[in-house]
Amino acid sequence: MWVNPFRDVVRLMVRTREGCPRRILGLRFSVLLMVYVVLSVWVVGVQAQIPPKGIYTYQIIVNNDGEAVVTINYTSTLASGSSWVFVPKFERWENEILRGRITEWNLGDTEDFVGIDYYFYSVLNFTFEGEDLGESGSIFEMIIRFNFTTAAVIIEPEGIFYSPQIGFEEHSRGEVEISFPQGFSIKKDEAIIIGSREVYSIQLKKGNYVRSELRTNLARVQIGFETESKEPEIVTLTEGEFTFKTVPRYEEYAWEILHLYGRIYGNLTALFNVNLTDIEIEFFIPDFNLLMAIGGYIPFTGGRLGNIHINVFFTRFAEGYVEVAAIHELVHHFLWKAGFSPQDFLWFHEGMAQYVSIEVAMELGYEGAEMIKQNLENSVSDLLGIYGTNFNFLLRWTPRVHPADVGALYTAAYYVVSRLAEHFGGLPYYARFFKLASGAHITNKNVLAYYLSLAANESVAPILNGWGFNVEDFYLNPESFTLVGKIISNLSQVYQPYRFLAEQFYRLALKSLWNNNLSRANLYLMIAVLLAESAPLLTVATFAAALLSASLLILERKGLLKEREPPVIETIEDGSEYSFTF
Repeated sequence: MWVNPFRDVVRLMVRTREGCPRRILGLRFSVLLMVYVVLSVWVVGVQAQIPPKGIYTYQIIVNNDGEAVVTINYTSTLASGSSWVFVPKFERWENEILRGRITEWNLGDTEDFVGIDYYFYSVLNFTFEGEDLGESGSIFEMIIRFNFTTAAVIIEPEGIFYSPQIGFEEHSRGEVEISFPQGFSIKKDEAIIIGSREVYSIQLKKGNYVRSELRTNLARVQIGFETESKEPEIVTLTEGEFTFKTVPRYEEYAWEILHLYGRIYGNLTALFNVNLTDIEIEFFIPDFNLLMAIGGYIPFTGGRLGNIHINVFFTRFAEGYVEVAAIHELVHHFLWKAGFSPQDFLWFHEGMAQYVSIEVAMELGYEGAEMIKQNLENSVSDLLGIYGTNFNFLLRWTPRVHPADVGALYTAAYYVVSRLAEHFGGLPYYARFFKLASGAHITNKNVLAYYLSLAANESVAPILNGWGFNVEDFYLNPESFTLVGKIISNLSQVYQPYRFLAEQFYRLALKSLWNNNLSRANLYLMIAVLLAESAPLLTVATFAAALLSASLLILERKGLLKEREPPVIETIEDGSEYSFTF
């Protein structure tokens, strides 16, 4: 439960009436008369500025942890009328009528009012009667107030504010003002309003405050800023093989991800046939222009994977979004440990990470995972409309080379991996694949297709070639065995005896194929490919072992290695024993 930190700042308005001594009644009457005249003039002025359908003013006060109190003030000069405004669907909110009264109200779905389903919001639809001001007309005024716990994401010294969804009746005017704590400074050119038809900048009033008119009735406000503190306080959390470093304000979210990893770790080790050690995770603040574009990432530098980075802004999404992002990045580590480099098979890395993270999160019951899958499937329809089924561009995708739009690359990779799973049994199919490929050094699309075929117990080459992969079918076509022979023949003689062993198993595979023993032929061919692909590594390991053995033998012959003398046990007369080592 979050306790409102602004309870002393924002309060309900309370009207009180106290008696006054008679000796000042005359003075009091004169003051009241003057106040009445001033207020009458003020009301007329205010009414002149308020459009007939009213004005919505959003006031948002942000604290040091990114939490905020949102106050929406609606004012109208109609004697009676109706309007509507977005309110939180899952959080508590309160309203107060300052002038006039509400005659009827109900809560509706946003899609019924604006044609868009805003997951976290409902519509407060209401009719009202204004307070009669006599010759001055009428006025109706209402405020709505709620807490917004993740208004801004902050990891010192960086922060990004992203407002709740602003939505109100389209014929009304709107204004917004946002206040940050003293010491916070809004970044130049990082204060914008994202409207339904345009994005426009906000003119800064001062370093920690902005105010702007809203040009549309549907909008968000996004602001980049720096905190007064320039160094974050970091806490370290550990569970099993995982360590999470975070600022204290996101400690609860970090624990949730660690517990999630603990729940799924056993299933993922069974799927990928490997174990992980010493995995570190941290949150990050995304680039201002990529706020929701990247759920997470892992640096790939120096030929190795770095720490898991998770976009902290995703904690604001529906349950399941940040979980899918966290599982996605963890899958990359499993694939790396299983021998798949993103340099060689980035499409396979990203496709597997997308598919596995969604499937695992759906099995855990996360609603957000269902939403992500639906969005991906919608993207697949768009992809097929543009590219057909030719995804040959995936083969050229590397960490440095993007041969197509990034969205198309990720969608196509997901499509290939997920459709193979649909054909051959889902996650259990890939569990068979990783078990068969265990220890293999797969850097060739043809060899990858071969192992995928072994797991499917039938050739997947026709399916992959239908997607433009142009792979050789090692699994079914005898002529494809010649390609394995070429791989072995291209091995240097330096890689003996493993080149010789690969040749022998290749011959056995051919012999089994001639005898129409396809299963045995595939077994021998798999061993031959494994030996051929691993020959350089195995040769180096063998040479190193031989060198070490020779060095130990020379040292022993020179008398530099001696067997350790056993301890001499001397028994003392009292029956106790003492150990002496010489």
